[in-house]
Amino acid sequence: VKTSSGRTGVVPANFLVEFDPDATPDVFFRVIADFKGANGKLSLTKGDELQLVKRVSPDWFQVKTSTGQTGLAPSNYLEEFVPDPVRFIAIADYKGAGGKLPLAVGETMKLIKRVTGDWYEVLKEATSEKGLVPSNYLEELEAVPDPGESLWGAVADYSAAAAGQLSFAKGDALTLLKKRNSDWWEVADATGNKGLAPSNYLEQLDNNPPPPPLPTEAALGAAPPFPQLAGSTSGSKTNMIPARAPDPPAPRLSLVSRGGGGSNLSLMAAAPQPV
Repeated sequence: VKTSSGRTGVVPANFLVEFDPDATPDVFFRVIADFKGANGKLSLTKGDELQLVKRVSPDWFQVKTSTGQTGLAPSNYLEEFVPDPVRFIAIADYKGAGGKLPLAVGETMKLIKRVTGDWYEVLKEATSEKGLVPSNYLEELEAVPDPGESLWGAVADYSAAAAGQLSFAKGDALTLLKKRNSDWWEVADATGNKGLAPSNYLEQLDNNPPPPPLPTEAALGAAPPFPQLAGSTSGSKTNMIPARAPDPPAPRLSLVSRGGGGSNLSLMAAAPQPV
């Protein structure tokens, strides 16, 4: 082989991985308007997400759709975006021979680059180690919708076998955060520690416990006394009408003299009594 600096020599083949030096780093675009393609050009729908294959010219990019179809697309119909990182979980231990990254089952990592179909460059989430790993030892952690927080109980003790996993004891209550895949779920324990747990160690608990019993009279204490209304007497059940103000005095009849010797009776209100 020959290095980039021009040195030549013999190296063990198992220390090498073939790659395409012209490969384009993972770049993604989102379609911002519909485009009707023809003559080898792709038809685009607003909102589609595409992966860059090659920048043919400043105006035309070769791209790949989510279904694997490739073709040309006008660059002014595209806007670049950074998708959520692709994440994997190790499904088996790997010793990492030949300078490659060792794996422990349950470890999680982010994809840096698909070097070939068989080898991926990854970044371990727990230790930040970078390196090449065999793709057949990995399972993609699908971005499934969160099921919502729910309680699960541990049916057996479990000791974390790798970074990123959570240890727990039989009977512990765990909060489900996300089903990473069918076998490994992200959970949190009662103290807030988070990690991956094997799903076959968990059983769902009742998330809707019955309402608490109503408080008893003894717990509440004696009822407060009923308010006594004015004019009532203790033990009386009949005089429950509030006291009313006394009636105003009746108007007083006064003899009023009229001119010509006559007189008349007239109603005059009594003068108010001094306070």
